[in-house]
Parts: sequence; structure tokens; C-alpha cells
Amino acid sequence: MDILAPEISAYLDALVPPRPQEMQSMEHRASEAKFPIIGPASGQLCYLVARMIGARRVFELGSGFGYSTAWFAARCERTAAARYTTWCGTSSFPATLGGISRPSSSMTW
Repeated sequence: MDILAPEISAYLDALVPPRPQEMQSMEHRASEAKFPIIGPASGQLCYLVARMIGARRVFELGSGFGYSTAWFAARCERTAAARYTTWCGTSSFPATLGGISRPSSSMTW
């Protein structure tokens, strides 16, 4: 169940600046697998908040495949070295999403 009406969600997502191809690929694969991600508008908010407070380091404990981490990392990559640590455990999720398990440290924003 969505919190926002689909029309409002689509409008907010359309306001987000263009994203790197890797981010768009994660969005597409999450949609295909019906796996919930925070989405472009919420991701942009994470990026902006991290930028507003001058974050140089972010700790995020996620349960997906790194979509929200990529948003935070976009801020940190501009100010400091970014480091991602992922753990797949016994989950079959990465195979479901076509093997995406972490964002690339070379994404261009």
C-alpha cells in the first residue's frame, strides 16, 4: 500500500534531477521484482539532507541492494572517500535483481 497517491508520487519523482544509469537500473529492477525501495524523490531527500548538514560520513544499515546507500554515497563521494560494505548472506535477493548488490564507486552525478 502506497502512502501517496500514485499521481503525486509520479509528480515528485519527475522533479528529481537525472540520475546515473546505475541508479535507473536499480529502480527498474526493483520495480520488476516488486521489491520496495525508497524511490527517486526520497533518495533525493536523503542526498539533500546529507548535503545540508555537511555529512562526510554516513552509516546506513539497509536490507535491500544499496539503492538508498547510493544516494548517501553520492554526497559523501563529493566530500570524502566513500566506502560501501555489503553482505548478501544466504539471501537469493541479488539473483532476483540480476546481481546488483552494491552501487559502483564510480557513478557520475
